[in-house]
Amino acid sequence: MSTTQSNVVANQEIDEALTFGADDVLTHAADLIAVSSRFARRAAATTYASRSMVSWRTLGSLDLDGPQRVTELAARERVTQSTMSEIIGRLETDGCITREKDPTDGRAQLIDITDKGRNELYQNRREAAENLRPALERLTSFDRAVLARATELMVQLWHAPELS
Repeated sequence: MSTTQSNVVANQEIDEALTFGADDVLTHAADLIAVSSRFARRAAATTYASRSMVSWRTLGSLDLDGPQRVTELAARERVTQSTMSEIIGRLETDGCITREKDPTDGRAQLIDITDKGRNELYQNRREAAENLRPALERLTSFDRAVLARATELMVQLWHAPELS
């Protein structure tokens, strides 16, 4: 089958997939969550980083959303406050985060990512992406375009009020 024929078949499959009902939406949502989670873990496993996945996610959250309290980070990562405090302690010792007083509540602290933490985070992502490159290069240009569009859609979903 030629690339053009393959793209036509893929487009037909996409058109058919877009006509799913409410029950199918739930199935697709569950599949999306499972596959994206497995994909992220597998991509992360290709790096030689010494940090845990929750440490990388915490740095990513701070990079994306700015300073947060330990309680907010723990809730987001679905770990206990004690566990998050340990993670924050290690990241602080390594110079990846800073603590500052919360201007709205002097008893609380805000955790923020440092330039060092951001550089480590971006380097880890670059390493994972570089390891993924051969698999992406084996895909057709059409499939890579589909993945690029899927990435845009994931960003839209990330900002959905239902996920706040």
